Amino acid sequence: MRSPSSRRSRFTAVLRFAAAAGLAAAALGFAAPRASAETIYETDDPFGGFFGLIGFDVFESQSVGIRFTPAARYSLDSVGVWFMNNDFSGTIFDTVTLTVRDDGVSGTGASIPGNTIYESFSFQITAVGWDPQLETVQSVTHPVLEAGVNYWIVCESNALAGTDPVWNWPGIGSGYTATTDGSTGQWQDGGEGATATAIIQGTRLFTLAGNSPVPVGGVLTLQANGARPDMRLFFVASLATGSTPVPTLGVTLGLAFPRLLGRPVRTNENGDAGLLFTIPPRAAGRVVYTQAAQITAISNVETITILP
Repeated sequence: MRSPSSRRSRFTAVLRFAAAAGLAAAALGFAAPRASAETIYETDDPFGGFFGLIGFDVFESQSVGIRFTPAARYSLDSVGVWFMNNDFSGTIFDTVTLTVRDDGVSGTGASIPGNTIYESFSFQITAVGWDPQLETVQSVTHPVLEAGVNYWIVCESNALAGTDPVWNWPGIGSGYTATTDGSTGQWQDGGEGATATAIIQGTRLFTLAGNSPVPVGGVLTLQANGARPDMRLFFVASLATGSTPVPTLGVTLGLAFPRLLGRPVRTNENGDAGLLFTIPPRAAGRVVYTQAAQITAISNVETITILP
């Protein structure tokens, strides 16, 4: 394990490295409002529908799943679902298990929730009677959701019928939904129609590549692709990976003590942007970790090895 003084000296070397390349390395901070995560999928809320307040019972004999398909690549941040309570006494608040799953196939070839669980949550409903409450769970593992791939949100409970949680239908709109068979517990064929409420949020992901390894005196090229078009993009660097939240961008960097590399650049209409700089002699033999970020969007961490 490196001593604090050793880590500080290596960190200082990165700042000198950036400055020698003609870049302004500054502390990572922005005078912008706090950004929020991007919505991956959202239904209407449960209010104002033709049928009034209505929903799926989630209890020992019925689990419910809704399917969604991200339009871009994301890491999951949170899932919100609206629930009512079939207990009106204010004494029973059952627990719901919510899972994020892959897409499976029934015996007839229909889409149903799969058996691969990417993340699991448990929460106790807070509603008393049919007064819907939005229950939100925060992701810990932040699984990656690929663009154009079907995923499922499934809600289950061991509650008894009659006092069980009720997953609300949206007031307006439909979706792809599946429920389990009360006798066998197996998933029945999913289909379009009445669905359940959900707000799924995440951080958009894009790619960063560098021409590593790079010799001293060579030109390092950092190229970001697939970010948001026509928006500012920040390139950052560090001597160590880690976790650094940046609330003003609504992202968490995968670097420890990140520093900005130069001024932000603007992506083109395809969401692409790049940065070039020449490797100075004092950077020889070092490993630098780089990443790019913009509002609610982040790249992979790219490792750059500097050759003597």
